[in-house]
Amino acid sequence: MQNAELTKENIKTAFWSLYEKKPLEKITVKEITSLAGYSRNTFYYYFSDVNDVLEQVEDDILRQTDEAYLSVLQRFRPGQICPDVDDLVAVSEATFSLHSKYLPVLFGQYGDPQFHYKLRRHFITYIRAYFPKYFRETSIEMDLMAEFYTSGFISALEFVGPNSANITFREMIEILYRRLGISEGSAD
Repeated sequence: MQNAELTKENIKTAFWSLYEKKPLEKITVKEITSLAGYSRNTFYYYFSDVNDVLEQVEDDILRQTDEAYLSVLQRFRPGQICPDVDDLVAVSEATFSLHSKYLPVLFGQYGDPQFHYKLRRHFITYIRAYFPKYFRETSIEMDLMAEFYTSGFISALEFVGPNSANITFREMIEILYRRLGISEGSAD
């Protein structure tokens, strides 16, 4: 990692350690720079304000989540109309493991409501790509259904995280597939 990248990551890490404990509006640039060991000038070289740090952390999470979930499409076989349970389990587990430090905070009491909105926008892309048979047409009805399924899937992921002793990602996805009447990977 280059020095500039390392400096930026150190500032994000200092910010995050504060954000885990208190709301965004209570975090100051002075606290972040003191904790990270950099000057205010260094902070402002990389970030416009405290909100910008949060935005960049969220953007990193969304970019990595996109890479993971969209990689499932590369494993589709000819005639396959939806992802295999194994693929969705693997990508969900990997994504939540990678972001296990961030997601509980972003979904928690000090979390950013805009992150939920942004994550839904990204997941709608996945849902449409994963299930083209069901979301082929563009209409207000299909937009509503995509929003409904996306919100439900994100809520289910939020639920599984703290309840992983009682339900796994695999069980969640199998239940969703079964309850939604989706035939795993088949063309029918």
